[in-house]
Amino acid sequence: NTSEARKYFQRNMEINDVVNRDAQFIGNIHLGQIYLLQDNNLVDSEILLSNAMELNLAEIKNGSLDRSFPFNIAGVYAIRGNPNEAIRWLDKAIDINWVDYYMLTHGPWFISMRKHPELLKRIDLLKSKMKKLREQSSSL
Repeated sequence: NTSEARKYFQRNMEINDVVNRDAQFIGNIHLGQIYLLQDNNLVDSEILLSNAMELNLAEIKNGSLDRSFPFNIAGVYAIRGNPNEAIRWLDKAIDINWVDYYMLTHGPWFISMRKHPELLKRIDLLKSKMKKLREQSSSL
């Protein structure tokens, strides 16, 4: 329910004092997507998505090894309709062992790319990686 999600994210941003400082806060990406796709509100969407992009890029530049930062950047590019950059950043996330392919198949950020051949290749790769990890862990 998009209208409920909008209310939740807007309220979260009102009461959360780290919104513009914390790359771990991803409500700005979600709300940016809602503004762009549901409201066609390009200005507010771009403010939120650009802020998220800057925060995540700064974390990477500062040496963070958190796998979510390149994934978040890939999500921003996917939302903005730039599949090539989304794939490039997704590859960076995968290279540092990001494996949550469910975010690609069911999360909202990549909805416009769900049938993109390069995204489907990454999903297959991640499924295979997870299968191997499950097999390795079951043999311990």
